[in-house]
Amino acid sequence: MEQMNLFDMTDVEMIFDTSKKLQVVHAEFIGSENITWQTLFEGYDEMHVITFSSGIHFMNQVLERFGYAEIIFGCEGVLDESIATIMAVEAKLIEELAHNREAIKICHKMQKDELRLYVSRNVKSHEKVFCLKARDGRTRVITGSANMSASAFCGIQRESITYYDDVKAYEWYMSKFEDFKEACSDNVNE
Repeated sequence: MEQMNLFDMTDVEMIFDTSKKLQVVHAEFIGSENITWQTLFEGYDEMHVITFSSGIHFMNQVLERFGYAEIIFGCEGVLDESIATIMAVEAKLIEELAHNREAIKICHKMQKDELRLYVSRNVKSHEKVFCLKARDGRTRVITGSANMSASAFCGIQRESITYYDDVKAYEWYMSKFEDFKEACSDNVNE
Protein backbone atom coordinates (compact mmCIF):
# COMPACT_ATOMS: atom_id res chain seq x y z
CA MET A 1 0.00 0.00 0.00
CA GLU A 2 1.39 3.38 -1.05
CA GLN A 3 1.64 6.06 1.65
CA MET A 4 -0.26 9.26 0.85
CA ASN A 5 1.62 12.54 1.21
CA LEU A 6 -0.32 15.06 3.30
CA PHE A 7 0.33 17.77 0.71
CA ASP A 8 -0.36 15.75 -2.45
CA MET A 9 -3.73 17.12 -3.53
CA THR A 10 -4.03 14.83 -6.56
CA ASP A 11 -4.57 11.88 -4.22
CA VAL A 12 -7.17 13.82 -2.24
CA GLU A 13 -9.04 14.82 -5.39
CA MET A 14 -9.29 11.17 -6.40
CA ILE A 15 -10.79 10.25 -3.03
CA PHE A 16 -13.16 13.18 -2.46
CA ASP A 17 -15.89 14.53 -4.69
CA THR A 18 -14.92 18.21 -4.75
CA SER A 19 -18.09 19.19 -6.62
CA LYS A 20 -20.39 18.22 -3.73
CA LYS A 21 -22.20 21.23 -2.30
CA LEU A 22 -22.37 21.94 1.43
CA GLN A 23 -25.44 23.15 3.24
CA VAL A 24 -24.31 26.33 5.01
CA VAL A 25 -26.27 28.51 7.44
CA HIS A 26 -26.09 32.20 6.56
CA ALA A 27 -26.31 34.01 9.90
CA GLU A 28 -26.04 37.53 11.21
CA PHE A 29 -23.73 38.43 14.10
CA ILE A 30 -25.56 40.30 16.87
CA GLY A 31 -22.90 40.26 19.58
CA SER A 32 -21.15 38.07 22.11
CA GLU A 33 -21.47 37.59 25.84
CA ASN A 34 -19.89 35.61 28.67
CA ILE A 35 -22.46 33.29 30.26
CA THR A 36 -22.48 29.95 32.07
CA TRP A 37 -23.76 26.76 30.47
CA GLN A 38 -26.61 26.82 33.00
CA THR A 39 -27.77 30.22 31.73
CA LEU A 40 -27.46 29.03 28.13
CA PHE A 41 -29.83 26.07 28.77
CA GLU A 42 -32.07 27.73 31.38
CA GLY A 43 -35.83 28.17 30.96
CA TYR A 44 -36.60 25.49 28.37
CA ASP A 45 -38.60 22.28 28.79
CA GLU A 46 -37.72 20.15 25.75
CA MET A 47 -34.37 19.44 24.09
CA HIS A 48 -33.31 17.67 20.88
CA VAL A 49 -29.57 17.11 20.47
CA ILE A 50 -27.13 15.87 17.86
CA THR A 51 -23.68 15.36 19.40
CA PHE A 52 -20.59 13.49 18.30
CA SER A 53 -19.50 12.52 21.80
CA SER A 54 -20.56 13.20 25.38
CA GLY A 55 -19.81 12.79 29.05
CA ILE A 56 -22.43 11.00 31.13
CA HIS A 57 -22.12 13.22 34.23
CA PHE A 58 -22.52 16.47 32.29
CA MET A 59 -25.27 14.92 30.18
CA ASN A 60 -27.26 14.17 33.35
CA GLN A 61 -26.73 17.70 34.66
CA VAL A 62 -28.20 19.10 31.45
CA LEU A 63 -31.03 16.52 31.30
CA GLU A 64 -32.16 17.43 34.82
CA ARG A 65 -33.31 20.79 33.42
CA PHE A 66 -35.65 19.26 30.82
CA GLY A 67 -38.92 17.34 30.99
CA TYR A 68 -38.22 15.62 27.67
CA ALA A 69 -35.11 15.10 25.56
CA GLU A 70 -33.94 13.19 22.50
CA ILE A 71 -30.24 12.72 21.80
CA ILE A 72 -28.62 11.40 18.64
CA PHE A 73 -25.00 10.32 19.05
CA GLY A 74 -23.17 10.85 15.77
CA CYS A 75 -20.72 7.99 16.15
CA GLU A 76 -21.12 4.77 18.07
CA GLY A 77 -17.36 4.37 18.51
CA VAL A 78 -16.84 7.43 20.73
CA LEU A 79 -19.64 6.91 23.24
CA ASP A 80 -18.94 7.22 26.95
CA GLU A 81 -18.56 3.65 28.28
CA SER A 82 -21.61 3.97 30.57
CA ILE A 83 -23.79 5.32 27.76
CA ALA A 84 -22.63 2.54 25.46
CA THR A 85 -23.57 -0.01 28.14
CA ILE A 86 -27.03 1.53 28.51
CA MET A 87 -27.49 1.34 24.76
CA ALA A 88 -26.31 -2.26 24.58
CA VAL A 89 -28.30 -3.71 27.46
CA GLU A 90 -31.93 -3.50 28.51
CA ALA A 91 -32.55 -0.70 31.03
CA LYS A 92 -33.92 -3.02 33.77
CA LEU A 93 -30.79 -5.16 33.62
CA ILE A 94 -28.60 -2.06 33.95
CA GLU A 95 -30.34 -1.17 37.19
CA GLU A 96 -29.66 -4.62 38.59
CA LEU A 97 -26.02 -4.74 37.45
CA ALA A 98 -24.79 -1.16 37.56
CA HIS A 99 -23.77 0.83 40.55
CA ASN A 100 -23.18 3.90 38.41
CA ARG A 101 -25.67 6.50 39.62
CA GLU A 102 -25.38 8.47 36.39
CA ALA A 103 -26.30 5.42 34.29
CA ILE A 104 -29.24 4.65 36.56
CA LYS A 105 -30.55 8.24 36.24
CA ILE A 106 -30.51 7.91 32.45
CA CYS A 107 -32.28 4.53 32.64
CA HIS A 108 -35.03 6.02 34.82
CA LYS A 109 -35.56 8.89 32.35
CA MET A 110 -35.79 6.35 29.52
CA GLN A 111 -38.26 4.18 31.45
CA LYS A 112 -40.47 7.21 32.13
CA ASP A 113 -40.25 8.12 28.40
CA GLU A 114 -38.59 11.44 29.28
CA LEU A 115 -35.50 10.54 27.24
CA ARG A 116 -34.93 8.83 23.91
CA LEU A 117 -31.44 7.91 22.77
CA TYR A 118 -30.38 7.25 19.20
CA VAL A 119 -27.06 6.32 17.67
CA SER A 120 -26.00 6.83 14.08
CA ARG A 121 -24.97 3.57 12.48
CA ASN A 122 -24.74 4.39 8.77
CA VAL A 123 -23.34 7.92 8.70
CA LYS A 124 -20.89 9.64 11.02
CA SER A 125 -22.15 13.02 12.14
CA HIS A 126 -19.80 15.56 13.67
CA GLU A 127 -22.64 18.05 14.21
CA LYS A 128 -23.27 19.64 17.57
CA VAL A 129 -26.82 20.98 17.66
CA PHE A 130 -29.06 21.61 20.68
CA CYS A 131 -32.68 22.58 19.86
CA LEU A 132 -34.50 23.88 22.95
CA LYS A 133 -38.18 24.70 23.30
CA ALA A 134 -40.22 26.12 26.18
CA ARG A 135 -43.92 25.56 26.87
CA ASP A 136 -44.56 29.26 26.24
CA GLY A 137 -43.24 28.90 22.66
CA ARG A 138 -39.75 30.35 23.12
CA THR A 139 -37.03 28.53 21.19
CA ARG A 140 -33.25 28.43 21.18
CA VAL A 141 -30.69 26.64 19.02
CA ILE A 142 -27.15 26.17 20.32
CA THR A 143 -24.56 25.08 17.80
CA GLY A 144 -20.83 25.26 17.13
CA SER A 145 -17.97 22.98 18.08
CA ALA A 146 -19.16 21.97 21.59
CA ASN A 147 -20.11 18.34 22.21
CA MET A 148 -22.43 17.47 25.11
CA SER A 149 -19.61 17.36 27.65
CA ALA A 150 -18.18 19.26 30.60
CA SER A 151 -14.94 19.84 28.69
CA ALA A 152 -16.92 21.68 26.04
CA PHE A 153 -19.34 23.70 28.18
CA CYS A 154 -17.31 24.37 31.34
CA GLY A 155 -14.42 26.23 29.76
CA ILE A 156 -11.93 23.36 29.99
CA GLN A 157 -11.14 23.56 26.28
CA ARG A 158 -11.65 26.19 23.59
CA GLU A 159 -14.99 25.98 21.81
CA SER A 160 -17.01 28.00 19.38
CA ILE A 161 -20.58 28.28 20.67
CA THR A 162 -23.36 30.17 18.91
CA TYR A 163 -27.01 30.43 19.84
CA TYR A 164 -30.12 31.59 18.03
CA ASP A 165 -33.28 32.71 19.82
CA ASP A 166 -35.10 32.55 16.52
CA VAL A 167 -38.11 30.46 15.46
CA LYS A 168 -36.85 30.11 11.86
CA ALA A 169 -33.51 28.75 13.09
CA TYR A 170 -35.30 26.35 15.45
CA GLU A 171 -37.58 25.05 12.69
CA TRP A 172 -34.66 24.59 10.27
CA TYR A 173 -32.42 22.78 12.77
CA MET A 174 -35.33 20.66 14.04
CA SER A 175 -36.06 19.54 10.48
CA LYS A 176 -32.40 18.51 10.16
CA PHE A 177 -32.69 16.66 13.48
CA GLU A 178 -35.86 14.82 12.41
CA ASP A 179 -34.40 13.93 8.99
CA PHE A 180 -31.26 12.55 10.62
CA LYS A 181 -33.26 10.62 13.22
CA GLU A 182 -35.40 9.00 10.51
CA ALA A 183 -32.61 8.36 8.02
CA CYS A 184 -29.74 6.87 9.94
CA SER A 185 -30.17 6.28 13.63
CA ASP A 186 -31.53 3.53 15.84
CA ASN A 187 -33.89 4.24 18.70
CA VAL A 188 -32.09 2.68 21.64
CA ASN A 189 -35.20 2.86 23.85
CA GLU A 190 -36.87 0.23 21.66
